[in-house]
Amino acid sequence: MPVKKAKQVLTECWDGLLPVSPQKIAEKVGVSVRAAANNEPYSGKAFLENGIKVIEYKSSEISLRQRFTIAHELAHHMLGHTNEGHKYREFQDDVSKFNLREADPFEIQANKFAAELLMPKEAVEYLIMEKNITSLEKLAELFQVSTVAMKYRLINLGWLK
Repeated sequence: MPVKKAKQVLTECWDGLLPVSPQKIAEKVGVSVRAAANNEPYSGKAFLENGIKVIEYKSSEISLRQRFTIAHELAHHMLGHTNEGHKYREFQDDVSKFNLREADPFEIQANKFAAELLMPKEAVEYLIMEKNITSLEKLAELFQVSTVAMKYRLINLGWLK
């Protein structure tokens, strides 16, 4: 479901240009995005504030991390994690807890959504098959993600082992 939802959001809100802007997409679907205070202990947070969906991210982190954080937190809103029978639900993703072996199903779903949103399968495959771009570093640069995120995306899409 997270990948399907990300594809739907891309279809409805993405202009087709790389890199995908998670902030612009969030704003198009009515989610407010803002920098958190730098002393906050989290990288990102998704919550409801007076009925408005809000994403906060740590502006002191590098832009690649901010982009993934915004996409990840957008997933929590788009997948209903912030309003499933809860008046208020908050997700705090600090760096020490953010890994691929995260056991929380909401976090796994949010990571899958974020990967599809930032590195759409069709765009990855187009660049590899049609433009012959196979360099991990070049793909990461085009999608404006870390090489680690790009590597895992290529593994999950079957392009790397």
